[in-house]
Amino acid sequence: MAWYADLFGFLAIHVAGEGPANYAVLKRDGVCLHLLRRAGNTLGIGAPAQAQFRIDGGVDALFERAKAKRAVVMQEPEDQKWGHRDFMVKDPDGNIVWVGMPK
Repeated sequence: MAWYADLFGFLAIHVAGEGPANYAVLKRDGVCLHLLRRAGNTLGIGAPAQAQFRIDGGVDALFERAKAKRAVVMQEPEDQKWGHRDFMVKDPDGNIVWVGMPK
């Protein structure tokens, strides 16, 4: 949760579980991100998973912030043929976070 808050500005709006949280919902600018702790989850979900969210603008500035905070870069910002500009980084658990915006 701290990585997503620090890097992308998400705020926790719901946290569940005794001791360490096993589920959390984070929100930023109308985007909700659901996180599920790998250890102890009954769904068998684990890294790598992919989170994708779109923003209205500022993808390059957000990428520079991620880079400055030493995120593992999978893809630098680039214009895509489908009309978006996006980048990809890995979170500390190895999940891929794909951030894009319409051009």
